[in-house]
Amino acid sequence: MHIRSLRSVLLLLALASLLTACGDDEPAPGVHVRLMTTEADGPLEGVPELRATDDGVGRRYALESLGDGLYVARDAKPGAFRVLTDTGWGMLWTGRSASAAPLLRGGAYPATLVRMGRPRTLYVAATDPSLPSAPVSERWGAEARPLDSGADDPWERVTLDIRSQGDGMVALGFPAAVWRAGMAIRTVGFMSDGSVANLLSYMVLDAELHALPRLALVDVAPTAPLLVYPVAAAGTAGVEEGFSVGVTLAGVPIEASTEELTHAGLVAFEGLGVLGHGLHVHVGAGAGAWTCTVDDDTWRHRQELHLMAFPAGVGVTLALDLPADTVQDVRVCLRGAAVFARVPLLDGNRVRTYPGWQDVLIELKNGTWLHDTLRVGLDGAAEARERAEPEDACRVRGVVRGAGARAGVRFTRILEARAEPAAADDSGLPARRSAGEGFRAALDIDGNYSLAVPPGRYEIQVVTPVGPRGRPRTLDLRAGADVRLELQGR
Repeated sequence: MHIRSLRSVLLLLALASLLTACGDDEPAPGVHVRLMTTEADGPLEGVPELRATDDGVGRRYALESLGDGLYVARDAKPGAFRVLTDTGWGMLWTGRSASAAPLLRGGAYPATLVRMGRPRTLYVAATDPSLPSAPVSERWGAEARPLDSGADDPWERVTLDIRSQGDGMVALGFPAAVWRAGMAIRTVGFMSDGSVANLLSYMVLDAELHALPRLALVDVAPTAPLLVYPVAAAGTAGVEEGFSVGVTLAGVPIEASTEELTHAGLVAFEGLGVLGHGLHVHVGAGAGAWTCTVDDDTWRHRQELHLMAFPAGVGVTLALDLPADTVQDVRVCLRGAAVFARVPLLDGNRVRTYPGWQDVLIELKNGTWLHDTLRVGLDGAAEARERAEPEDACRVRGVVRGAGARAGVRFTRILEARAEPAAADDSGLPARRSAGEGFRAALDIDGNYSLAVPPGRYEIQVVTPVGPRGRPRTLDLRAGADVRLELQGR
């Protein structure tokens, strides 16, 4: 029996329940079930049977065909059963959990409708077909690895056989080498409106019945915003209009990318899917292009990035004079700038920057920070270097009262004049105030914030999309300090 529409299936199930309530109290011997498949899947293959799920032993019952998709198990008593075949076909129950076994009754009641699916196949559909994002699209990706893999072992991409089932349901067919006992599988795709669906994870545990299909009901993944400020060589947070910035979701088994052009000095990405993974942010194009990778925690807790832009492909390579593979992150504040910006890290201990006087904040992988003040020559050599010893990071956390949506806490780093002039016409770096990369904490739904920063003197203030709020507070943070500070956002 073929059914074209998932909605038709649900209506028939509802009708069956109503008729059941009006039936005779004494069911006929055996239980009846009507099995159906989609036209895309074709007719049911193999010999079907029932396995009880409520008798404690999983007793098996043969199903006898009565024609037109109707079957009877003459020896079975009414109860909950799994329906499967000897070729791996199995039932796709339409309960929200996608795992509840159907109740089968005798011939005095209408036969329960059970949808069957192909072996080693994950069927996906929108949880709520009435939502604007529904139904699901046919753009899906998957990856797998053994369950006994270590946390750092890679996931391997899987080639899927993707088949539309009609009316918003899509079947994802997996290779037999992947869908087998002892494997972990995860998959993600897009809804029809282009939004990313939530990530699905599945462990194949049953050695005997590992091939049975599954049904998953999906929603749109949660989203979070991201503001990207490309920082120009002149030291402002603005580049020419039309500068390109792209974002790709990192660590997911599908290409999920979006690209925007700068407007008024920034790029706003409003609805990036949160799947527990980070982002690849692509800055610029051509010879000046580079990619910044941020983890999920950094993205969600800051919601903005200041990234050095190299529109003309210019810039110099600066050696940090540090052991390779000890550097985590590097931020630069050029002379005349008011913001720090993250710069490309090359080969573990070199960065790309612009020539001239600049502050360089270096986060090491051991959690400490270095602050360099130096002048970079046209050949990339560092002159007049002034470096402090590594210091432990500081943490400031607390709650903001009455700030509203999209608010955050901005940290402005207050710096004294640094480095003696190298020549009579060289004014070094004067006293200055710098914010920018890594100096803003987003608020969670309860108004909490938390940010780790290098030691130093800071002015801290609540900021919103329409401007600062409340009075700024000044803190002198010593290495390793852990400060709790309540702020007012009104």
